[in-house]
Amino acid sequence: MNSVIKCLIKLRNYIFTFLFAFIFCFSFFWIHSQYNHVWEAVLGNCPHSAGTTGVKTNGSLYLLKQTHEPLFRLDDGENYSSRLLKKWSRSVDSRYYEFCPDTTIRFDSSHRLTFDFFEKYIRKITKKFNADSTISVFGKCVSVSFPNPQKSYFSYLSDYYNSPTLYKTKNIEILLSEIAATGTS
Repeated sequence: MNSVIKCLIKLRNYIFTFLFAFIFCFSFFWIHSQYNHVWEAVLGNCPHSAGTTGVKTNGSLYLLKQTHEPLFRLDDGENYSSRLLKKWSRSVDSRYYEFCPDTTIRFDSSHRLTFDFFEKYIRKITKKFNADSTISVFGKCVSVSFPNPQKSYFSYLSDYYNSPTLYKTKNIEILLSEIAATGTS
């Protein structure tokens, strides 16, 4: 008789666990791309925002990596590439850099990557990296120079936290990515 009761208790625990998991599945992050396809993420510890600030959990970091396009990527572990720049270069001594943004890229249907936005972004992010930097504009490109070699500058620009970002709301960022966070629940 005791074994039957123990089995019923285990069954009850499994049912409650299943019901809890099922109910939990209704608390999703809804992510819409610019083509209005829906992508959902079930996270055990849901962040309060979808952006670069306050990333403390694996769920937040997962969303950050899915929704943010950094200026540079290091896909193969050795060579940098960029989906946001038409042209870019750096000097052999890593003191001079040139960036020419692809202004056909869009944050969303209402906002595209403008040269003015890109220039302000590079100025802000570069001054945060090294206050002694010099930034100048020529044509539709931005030139960055440092008094000393800065070999870690590309690595800094490839950090997801330094991705070009517009704020839709206090907690939602609009990013240069195919996937965008539109809300939290």
